[in-house]
Amino acid sequence: MNHEAMTFNNLKSSSMSALKHSKFPMIAGIGTAILIGIALYASPYMTLNSMKGAIERGDSDAIAKNVDFSAVRASLKSEMRAVMTRQAQNDPMASLGSMMAGSLIDPLVDQMVTPEGLKILIDRSSLQGSSTDSDDPKVTMGYESLNSFVVEIKGKDLKLSSQLGASSASLLFSRSGFGWKLTGVRM
Repeated sequence: MNHEAMTFNNLKSSSMSALKHSKFPMIAGIGTAILIGIALYASPYMTLNSMKGAIERGDSDAIAKNVDFSAVRASLKSEMRAVMTRQAQNDPMASLGSMMAGSLIDPLVDQMVTPEGLKILIDRSSLQGSSTDSDDPKVTMGYESLNSFVVEIKGKDLKLSSQLGASSASLLFSRSGFGWKLTGVRM
């Protein structure tokens, strides 16, 4: 009996010692850190995939959850003014037009860049049908910094950017907690 008790105590102390010196907590910690890193890295791609699905479904409410409308309005106003200033430098008549158009930018952007404006844009684009492969713009995306992600769209058929004299448009996303929000536009 004493021999059995001693064996049980030896087994108990040796297993406790093994757990204390085990590499399991360290490996679990490293594995968790890697998984969190992968999730953080992939999060803007997941946001974009979610937005793409919402656009295909015509779900403007789902898209609006990933857009900071006030930041997008401010960014778009700034970009449009910069484009008009560049165009006005080359043509004196364009500078007169630029001054007149400048007063229209703020109210126009304020009225268009809203959840309701987004719904109208999605409804209109769904009525136009799908594009052919030759019309598809080239899209590149990547991190600018830890908290900034950019989606660049290049193509000859970019309606808004081509009317403003730009060959590409970039959508700027900023980290918002564990997710991402569209916060700006660059042309």
